[in-house]
Amino acid sequence: MVAGASRISFGITPIQTGVDFPHIREVAVLAEELGYDSVWLNDHFFTSKFFHPLPPPTAPYYECWVTLSALASATQRVRLGTLCSNVSFRQPALLAKMAACLDQVSGGRLELGLGAGWFEDEHSAYGIPFANMKERAGRVTEAVEIIRRLWTEECVTFKGRYYEITDAYCSPKPVQQPLPGILIGGRGGRTMLGVVARSADRWNIQTPITPGQYRRKVSLLEGHCQKLNRDPNRIGRSLWAGTVIGRDANDYANAAKQLDLPHSAYLDSRISGTPEQCIDKIREFVDLGVTEFIHYFTYEELRSVELFATKVIPAFR
Repeated sequence: MVAGASRISFGITPIQTGVDFPHIREVAVLAEELGYDSVWLNDHFFTSKFFHPLPPPTAPYYECWVTLSALASATQRVRLGTLCSNVSFRQPALLAKMAACLDQVSGGRLELGLGAGWFEDEHSAYGIPFANMKERAGRVTEAVEIIRRLWTEECVTFKGRYYEITDAYCSPKPVQQPLPGILIGGRGGRTMLGVVARSADRWNIQTPITPGQYRRKVSLLEGHCQKLNRDPNRIGRSLWAGTVIGRDANDYANAAKQLDLPHSAYLDSRISGTPEQCIDKIREFVDLGVTEFIHYFTYEELRSVELFATKVIPAFR
């Protein structure tokens, strides 16, 4: 286990596109009732026409921060997070203010996930510059420093390569003590894993990924940590997992058929199968130090959320 974690936690990412807000709220409330630990939302404005099996870009897509604020009033216990908030979309000082306010209104349930962004078409459509990978990674590093300082200092002045703030105030501060941890999503070995090693409290990576591929990513992260003289076991490990679950083999086969997957290997590097098979796949990642699993269910979402909670999560509690 890493980062002193005492239990395996499970969260969900409700479908945000092609649905209405009452559906998102229903999924979040059900997740809380069933014992999930957290609810997370994507930070996108629309989806790609190449995504599968998501709806097209013309479908509704609910903005994450506004929607999380609404979910804070609809829930009492589950933690609420961004997976991941794109630092290109909002200046880090503004993001620090938004996050602190969400932590306050939710009673200390904020989970702040940050990322460098990857969907160039989305940036172009909204008139947001899409920098090269090195710059985007550098912006994440500076954003983390600015956010942490605004959460802890009364007045902050910062001048970096990408951001500059002068006499900035952030009040109220987050209610959580200690401060909310910052999760950083990334899989690029030369760039984003270096940012994770330097700045993250937790590291998240998204499927598709096999345990063998994950092991190699961990080795790269450990190499970056060694250069920085940081203990890699102080960085929590989180997996964002596409998940398809069936009650039994026949039910799972029917789910895979209904999804009309682009190729037969689509589910091999995700958490998928019967409850027993999902448990076995999760255990492989637990053995590699993953202590947090965040699932998005692409088939019969409400049913899958309940089936997973009743048949899979108890194996880890």
